[in-house]
Amino acid sequence: MLGDVHSRVLPKLPFICCGELSVLYQEWFEEHRQEWLLSELSGKCHLFGPDLPKTEEITHVLETFHVIVELPSDNFGAYIISMATASSDMLVVELIQREFHVKQPLRVVPLFEKLADLESAPAAVVRLFSIDWYRN
Repeated sequence: MLGDVHSRVLPKLPFICCGELSVLYQEWFEEHRQEWLLSELSGKCHLFGPDLPKTEEITHVLETFHVIVELPSDNFGAYIISMATASSDMLVVELIQREFHVKQPLRVVPLFEKLADLESAPAAVVRLFSIDWYRN
């Protein structure tokens, strides 16, 4: 799935415990996205409200995770994010997996495809592996 899809979908979802996303997630600096995502990943609160919007984009993302939950985990190898640009692209997928109670979370694999993203990929990966939560 395209990396920016998750970033576009996340702020459109009604959140139970968090009012902060009324600010557009896409407008946040990468560091702020990472801080917020890590805070939510470390918390125990469910984020998604019961009345999820039914746009085509949101439905596609949510149906993908419903399938991941329903099928045996050995049917999957990894969740590949095409056109990844930053560490937050991986963290948002980790958060969605947690929200869907994926029993054995899939490895999240970024595909950095544009030249600028390829050039910044080493820093993004180093950043991910510097995060205790991610390493564990």
